[in-house]
Amino acid sequence: MSVGAAILCILSLCVGPNEPLAEEGSQSSSWLTNLPLTGCLKLSPQGKECAEPVVYTEPQVLSWQGLIERFPLAKRIPPALPEDLRYHTGSVSKKETTTIDICSHVLEWLALDFRGPQFGSVEPWAQSVGNLLEAFSKYDRTLSAKKAALDTLKATYPKIWDATKDFLPEWVLDDFLYSSAWDPYKTESTDNAQNDGILERPPLLMRAGASRPGFETPSQNRKIFQASAPIYASMATIITAENDFGSYPHQVGSNYQEVYPLKGTYFAGVDPLGKPFTVYDVSFTQKPFFLATLRFVLRQFIHYEDNRLVMENILLEGDMKYLRLKIYYDPIRTTDGRTIGHVKTELIDVDVKTLPMGDKDRSAAVRGDVGNIKRAAEALSPTAR
Repeated sequence: MSVGAAILCILSLCVGPNEPLAEEGSQSSSWLTNLPLTGCLKLSPQGKECAEPVVYTEPQVLSWQGLIERFPLAKRIPPALPEDLRYHTGSVSKKETTTIDICSHVLEWLALDFRGPQFGSVEPWAQSVGNLLEAFSKYDRTLSAKKAALDTLKATYPKIWDATKDFLPEWVLDDFLYSSAWDPYKTESTDNAQNDGILERPPLLMRAGASRPGFETPSQNRKIFQASAPIYASMATIITAENDFGSYPHQVGSNYQEVYPLKGTYFAGVDPLGKPFTVYDVSFTQKPFFLATLRFVLRQFIHYEDNRLVMENILLEGDMKYLRLKIYYDPIRTTDGRTIGHVKTELIDVDVKTLPMGDKDRSAAVRGDVGNIKRAAEALSPTAR
């Protein structure tokens, strides 16, 4: 064992090959067409507990043509184009913004393998991004100790550090997310710590009038906010957390009141490639402050896209001017073939009809979605942390 490995083991970063972090999801995706949908029709007078819960467990069968009629595919958030990654902001002093398409980069990051001689890695914990994430997920959550462990990685394996420095620290420095002080408007517990475990990059800018085959042409510029985080739970557990709408009023920073799936809207089927999908409608009520109440209905579609599990939402009605989401769930695999979690990457396009909404609010919205589901899914996962 090298000095670097010894230090990391002392710091509780040593993970054996037979110590799976989170329950491994079944290779079958049949669970996708039998998801429980839970919600809350009415909160208690105290506003804390649900007075009228609702649960739906058996979807109706829907053909792919029926799906297309219910969920117009052209209304979804389209894939990013190169021109979406560079733009100018500001009306007086123009500032150039350069960003990346996180959902594409996540696949590249998760595929990184460090077993080649050029990386000098001989210890299992440092042989892939999946191995590194598993090691750090076992680690003590204190910020100072995790930073010290990253410093050890940098000193022991500089080439691995160079390959991961643009994303790994933001994913593994996550102690703030689990604290009672976490707020989606904040990214750190101390100045510049960036320790909420959420990687965010500047929004994509989809320009008005730009043609995107198969998708609606936007009539005005749309900023698409984006963030990602590793979640140490099975795919079924993560989607269960996503669909536990009855728990949404307890999410940090959400201001949700009643959230529930609508009766008679739950459908499931298979796509032309034989992959399963589900679609259903969800009613949301939010109270961002005392005199304001927002109500809206989303249609939610979970399916496979190029072998990636995706959740997409479009707005049906309500107090939102725009609201659409696209979420990717990509497996985190170790070099010995185990799936120890998934990276959730969310894109969101949102505007409220009646209330001002700035970029900080949109950033908080995407961070809140990612962070709250990470917390909820890992709480449901018996072996996470």
